[in-house]
Amino acid sequence: AYRQLDEIELSLDMLKRSIEIYISLYGENDKRTLMKMKLYKMLSDGYKDASKKESVDKSLGYEMYQEKISQAISDQDYLSAVIYAKKVLKTQIDRYGEDSKEVAQAYNNLAYCAKCNGDMKEALDFYASALQISINIDPDSQDTMLFAHNMAELYIADKEYELALKLYN
Repeated sequence: AYRQLDEIELSLDMLKRSIEIYISLYGENDKRTLMKMKLYKMLSDGYKDASKKESVDKSLGYEMYQEKISQAISDQDYLSAVIYAKKVLKTQIDRYGEDSKEVAQAYNNLAYCAKCNGDMKEALDFYASALQISINIDPDSQDTMLFAHNMAELYIADKEYELALKLYN
């Protein structure tokens, strides 16, 4: 138990340091900084309450994979980005269920990674999943329009203009 407590305290300390770095680089109101601050609060509060541990663990997994995706894209290691994006998708499905805004966004991000990796068929499939979930939630939402646009861009790149136009109607 002491070893686990030491690891948690070390994790909190490292997260606190990363927040300080993010504040110096991006400012206190940046989305990434705020997300890390929220995670820190959840971690410090959550491990005091054992019933919240599972939720904290899932948030940590999501945060870790999101950072790995960003790094892989930055390094142009798109295959790794796809692998991490699939893990984010699984985390979001486990956490929110199949038909949620968070899962639709995870599919959209996975589609982007697949597109960067050169797998247009897989990207289309993932964009289609994101779009269908978003339509089920709110057909008139900004997310629905964004996912349709992303999918249409792939059709346009493949000279499938009629399919692209159908997404804009």
